Amino acid sequence: MSEKVSPPAPGSVPADVASPPKRRPKVIGLGVIAVGLLTVLINTLASSVLPTVRVDLTDEHLYSLSPAVGPFLRDLDEPIRVQLFISRGALTNLPVYRSYATRVEEFLTEMQRVSDGKLELTVLDAEPFSEAEDLARSIGLEQANTGQIGQTLTMGLLVANTVDQRQLIPFLDPTQESTLEYDLVSIISGLSQPKRPVVGLVSALPLAGKVDEKGRTRPDGLPYAAYMEIQRTFKPHTIDPLADELPDNLDVLVLAHPAGLSYNLLRAIDAYAHQGGKLVVFWDPRFESQPQSREGKGISISVTSDMGYLLKAWGVGISADDIVTDPIYAQRIGTEGGGGSGAPMLTWLGMGDDAMSGETPITRALRFVMFATAGHITRLDSAPESLVMTPLIQTSPEAGLVETITTGRFANPAALLRSHKPNGERYTLAARLTGKVARAYPGPPRDPDADLSTDPAEEPEPATEVVEDLPPAKDADIVLVADADVLADRFWIQETHLGPQPIADNGAFLTSAIEVLTGNPVLSNLRPRAASRRPFTRIEALQREAEAQYLSEVERLQTEVRSTEERLSELLQQAPSDGQTLAINAEQRAEIQTLQDQTFASRKALRDVQYQLSRNIDRLGQQLMLLNVAAWPALIALVLATGLAWRWKRSRALD
Repeated sequence: MSEKVSPPAPGSVPADVASPPKRRPKVIGLGVIAVGLLTVLINTLASSVLPTVRVDLTDEHLYSLSPAVGPFLRDLDEPIRVQLFISRGALTNLPVYRSYATRVEEFLTEMQRVSDGKLELTVLDAEPFSEAEDLARSIGLEQANTGQIGQTLTMGLLVANTVDQRQLIPFLDPTQESTLEYDLVSIISGLSQPKRPVVGLVSALPLAGKVDEKGRTRPDGLPYAAYMEIQRTFKPHTIDPLADELPDNLDVLVLAHPAGLSYNLLRAIDAYAHQGGKLVVFWDPRFESQPQSREGKGISISVTSDMGYLLKAWGVGISADDIVTDPIYAQRIGTEGGGGSGAPMLTWLGMGDDAMSGETPITRALRFVMFATAGHITRLDSAPESLVMTPLIQTSPEAGLVETITTGRFANPAALLRSHKPNGERYTLAARLTGKVARAYPGPPRDPDADLSTDPAEEPEPATEVVEDLPPAKDADIVLVADADVLADRFWIQETHLGPQPIADNGAFLTSAIEVLTGNPVLSNLRPRAASRRPFTRIEALQREAEAQYLSEVERLQTEVRSTEERLSELLQQAPSDGQTLAINAEQRAEIQTLQDQTFASRKALRDVQYQLSRNIDRLGQQLMLLNVAAWPALIALVLATGLAWRWKRSRALD
């Protein structure tokens, strides 16, 4: 007979539910211990098994190797040995250097990992009085003063190949972190190919400083930073503009603002290009970076580049009469009445990465290149069909053209902005030309002892003098840039307390072009050599919208102030004086008072215009800052609060 079970009374709780398990505290304790052990186990595995695994969330992947580095290292013909010297004890009170030392060691470890054994890394602690410190001193590594008595910091590296050819980085400077990957790969590349490519330099500029073979020197005697960039990786060879021929061993020929070239040299360059030469050409319609000495003295440099008929024979043209303007990339300069942010100079263009071609290794890794009074490259109707012109750097569709005569370092920014007319065309500032090119000077060379006073530009049109049995043309490879001011230090080098620092990728642009033409594109695929610029595009757009009216009003008020002050000066000069006081009548006194009142009112209006623009820009900046600083934390807090409220309501419902 089955036993009947009565249902629970309303509101009552079953005994097994009302009484919590007595073993629950023990279970919780075991869970805490298990979580602790699991945490220790994960940390141990991460530090021993996965020491190099990390997630790089930076926008430009600053803490990851570039994709080209791994294949480059694995394809080395012979192993490369790297010895990293770090005096770890000296880093205790130097957090910046300690962090950078860790960064370098991790970077080299990652390079060793992806090299499949082609890179051998040894890390040595150069502590005081150790064999490692003696070795570091003997090979020439630098020792920095740490500020503590008897203690110095060694932080450098030695790279060597199997035949004991060596290169040093005497001291690893944290300020050079942006070039770390490039420097290391450049050194390894040089040691794996001991013969450095020879780069011929033809220029009206004293690029090499006092090294110029004909005694022409830069007034301050220093080489251009661009020349030093070439010298880091290549073997530069300066060629006199009046030379009769080119050296036979050139790997690349660089023409940097060529002018005053002899006929025979023009003919030699012509033949070099026709026979498949590799050239980098900086042709400038208006060169405005005249070298200046500390005493203010300069040397005369031709304003316009001149290559005779070479460009025409290559099928391209750069007008010497037009300069490109572009409000989108215009750089700001300090001017009277320009306000705190300065005025936009439409002929000084800071070309961002959106202006660069991402399809070629020459510009793929660049972020910012400065141009000044640049021309534009056009393909001529007479260009041979075999010629391929690939734009490397182009303006925005808002660009326009102004006459060359109205530009220069003393150009009026307001006048340029007022006269700017967009053409809806993207102008090409730099291009790569590949394919066969025609001969511009097929005639015989001139006698060097003959009269060479004839200007090359006065020579007959190309191909009027024909020489029998010319060798067949080969595919040339030419990088053409419609500006030479990109090579001037003042547009991409800034002097700091740490020494000269690049603020633009102009030097990287030059070396990248040479690297690609010499068949070493791996260096060009590395990330930029200068700090990446991240402009506030909304603020810049507001500035461009307001500046047309703003600068016109500033110019009008400045004209009023100048004319009023000039009239006031005339009245004061015309008034008779006894040496101490001016004898002026009531009419003159009234006019002087009126002029003074007008000057005061105009200056006040000028300040008000500047204040209003600055106020609008500051207001937008504050809004963006508030959005960046406060909005995201507030959104995260709202999500967390919503989640906690939901959990609280759920727990109440369960209770």
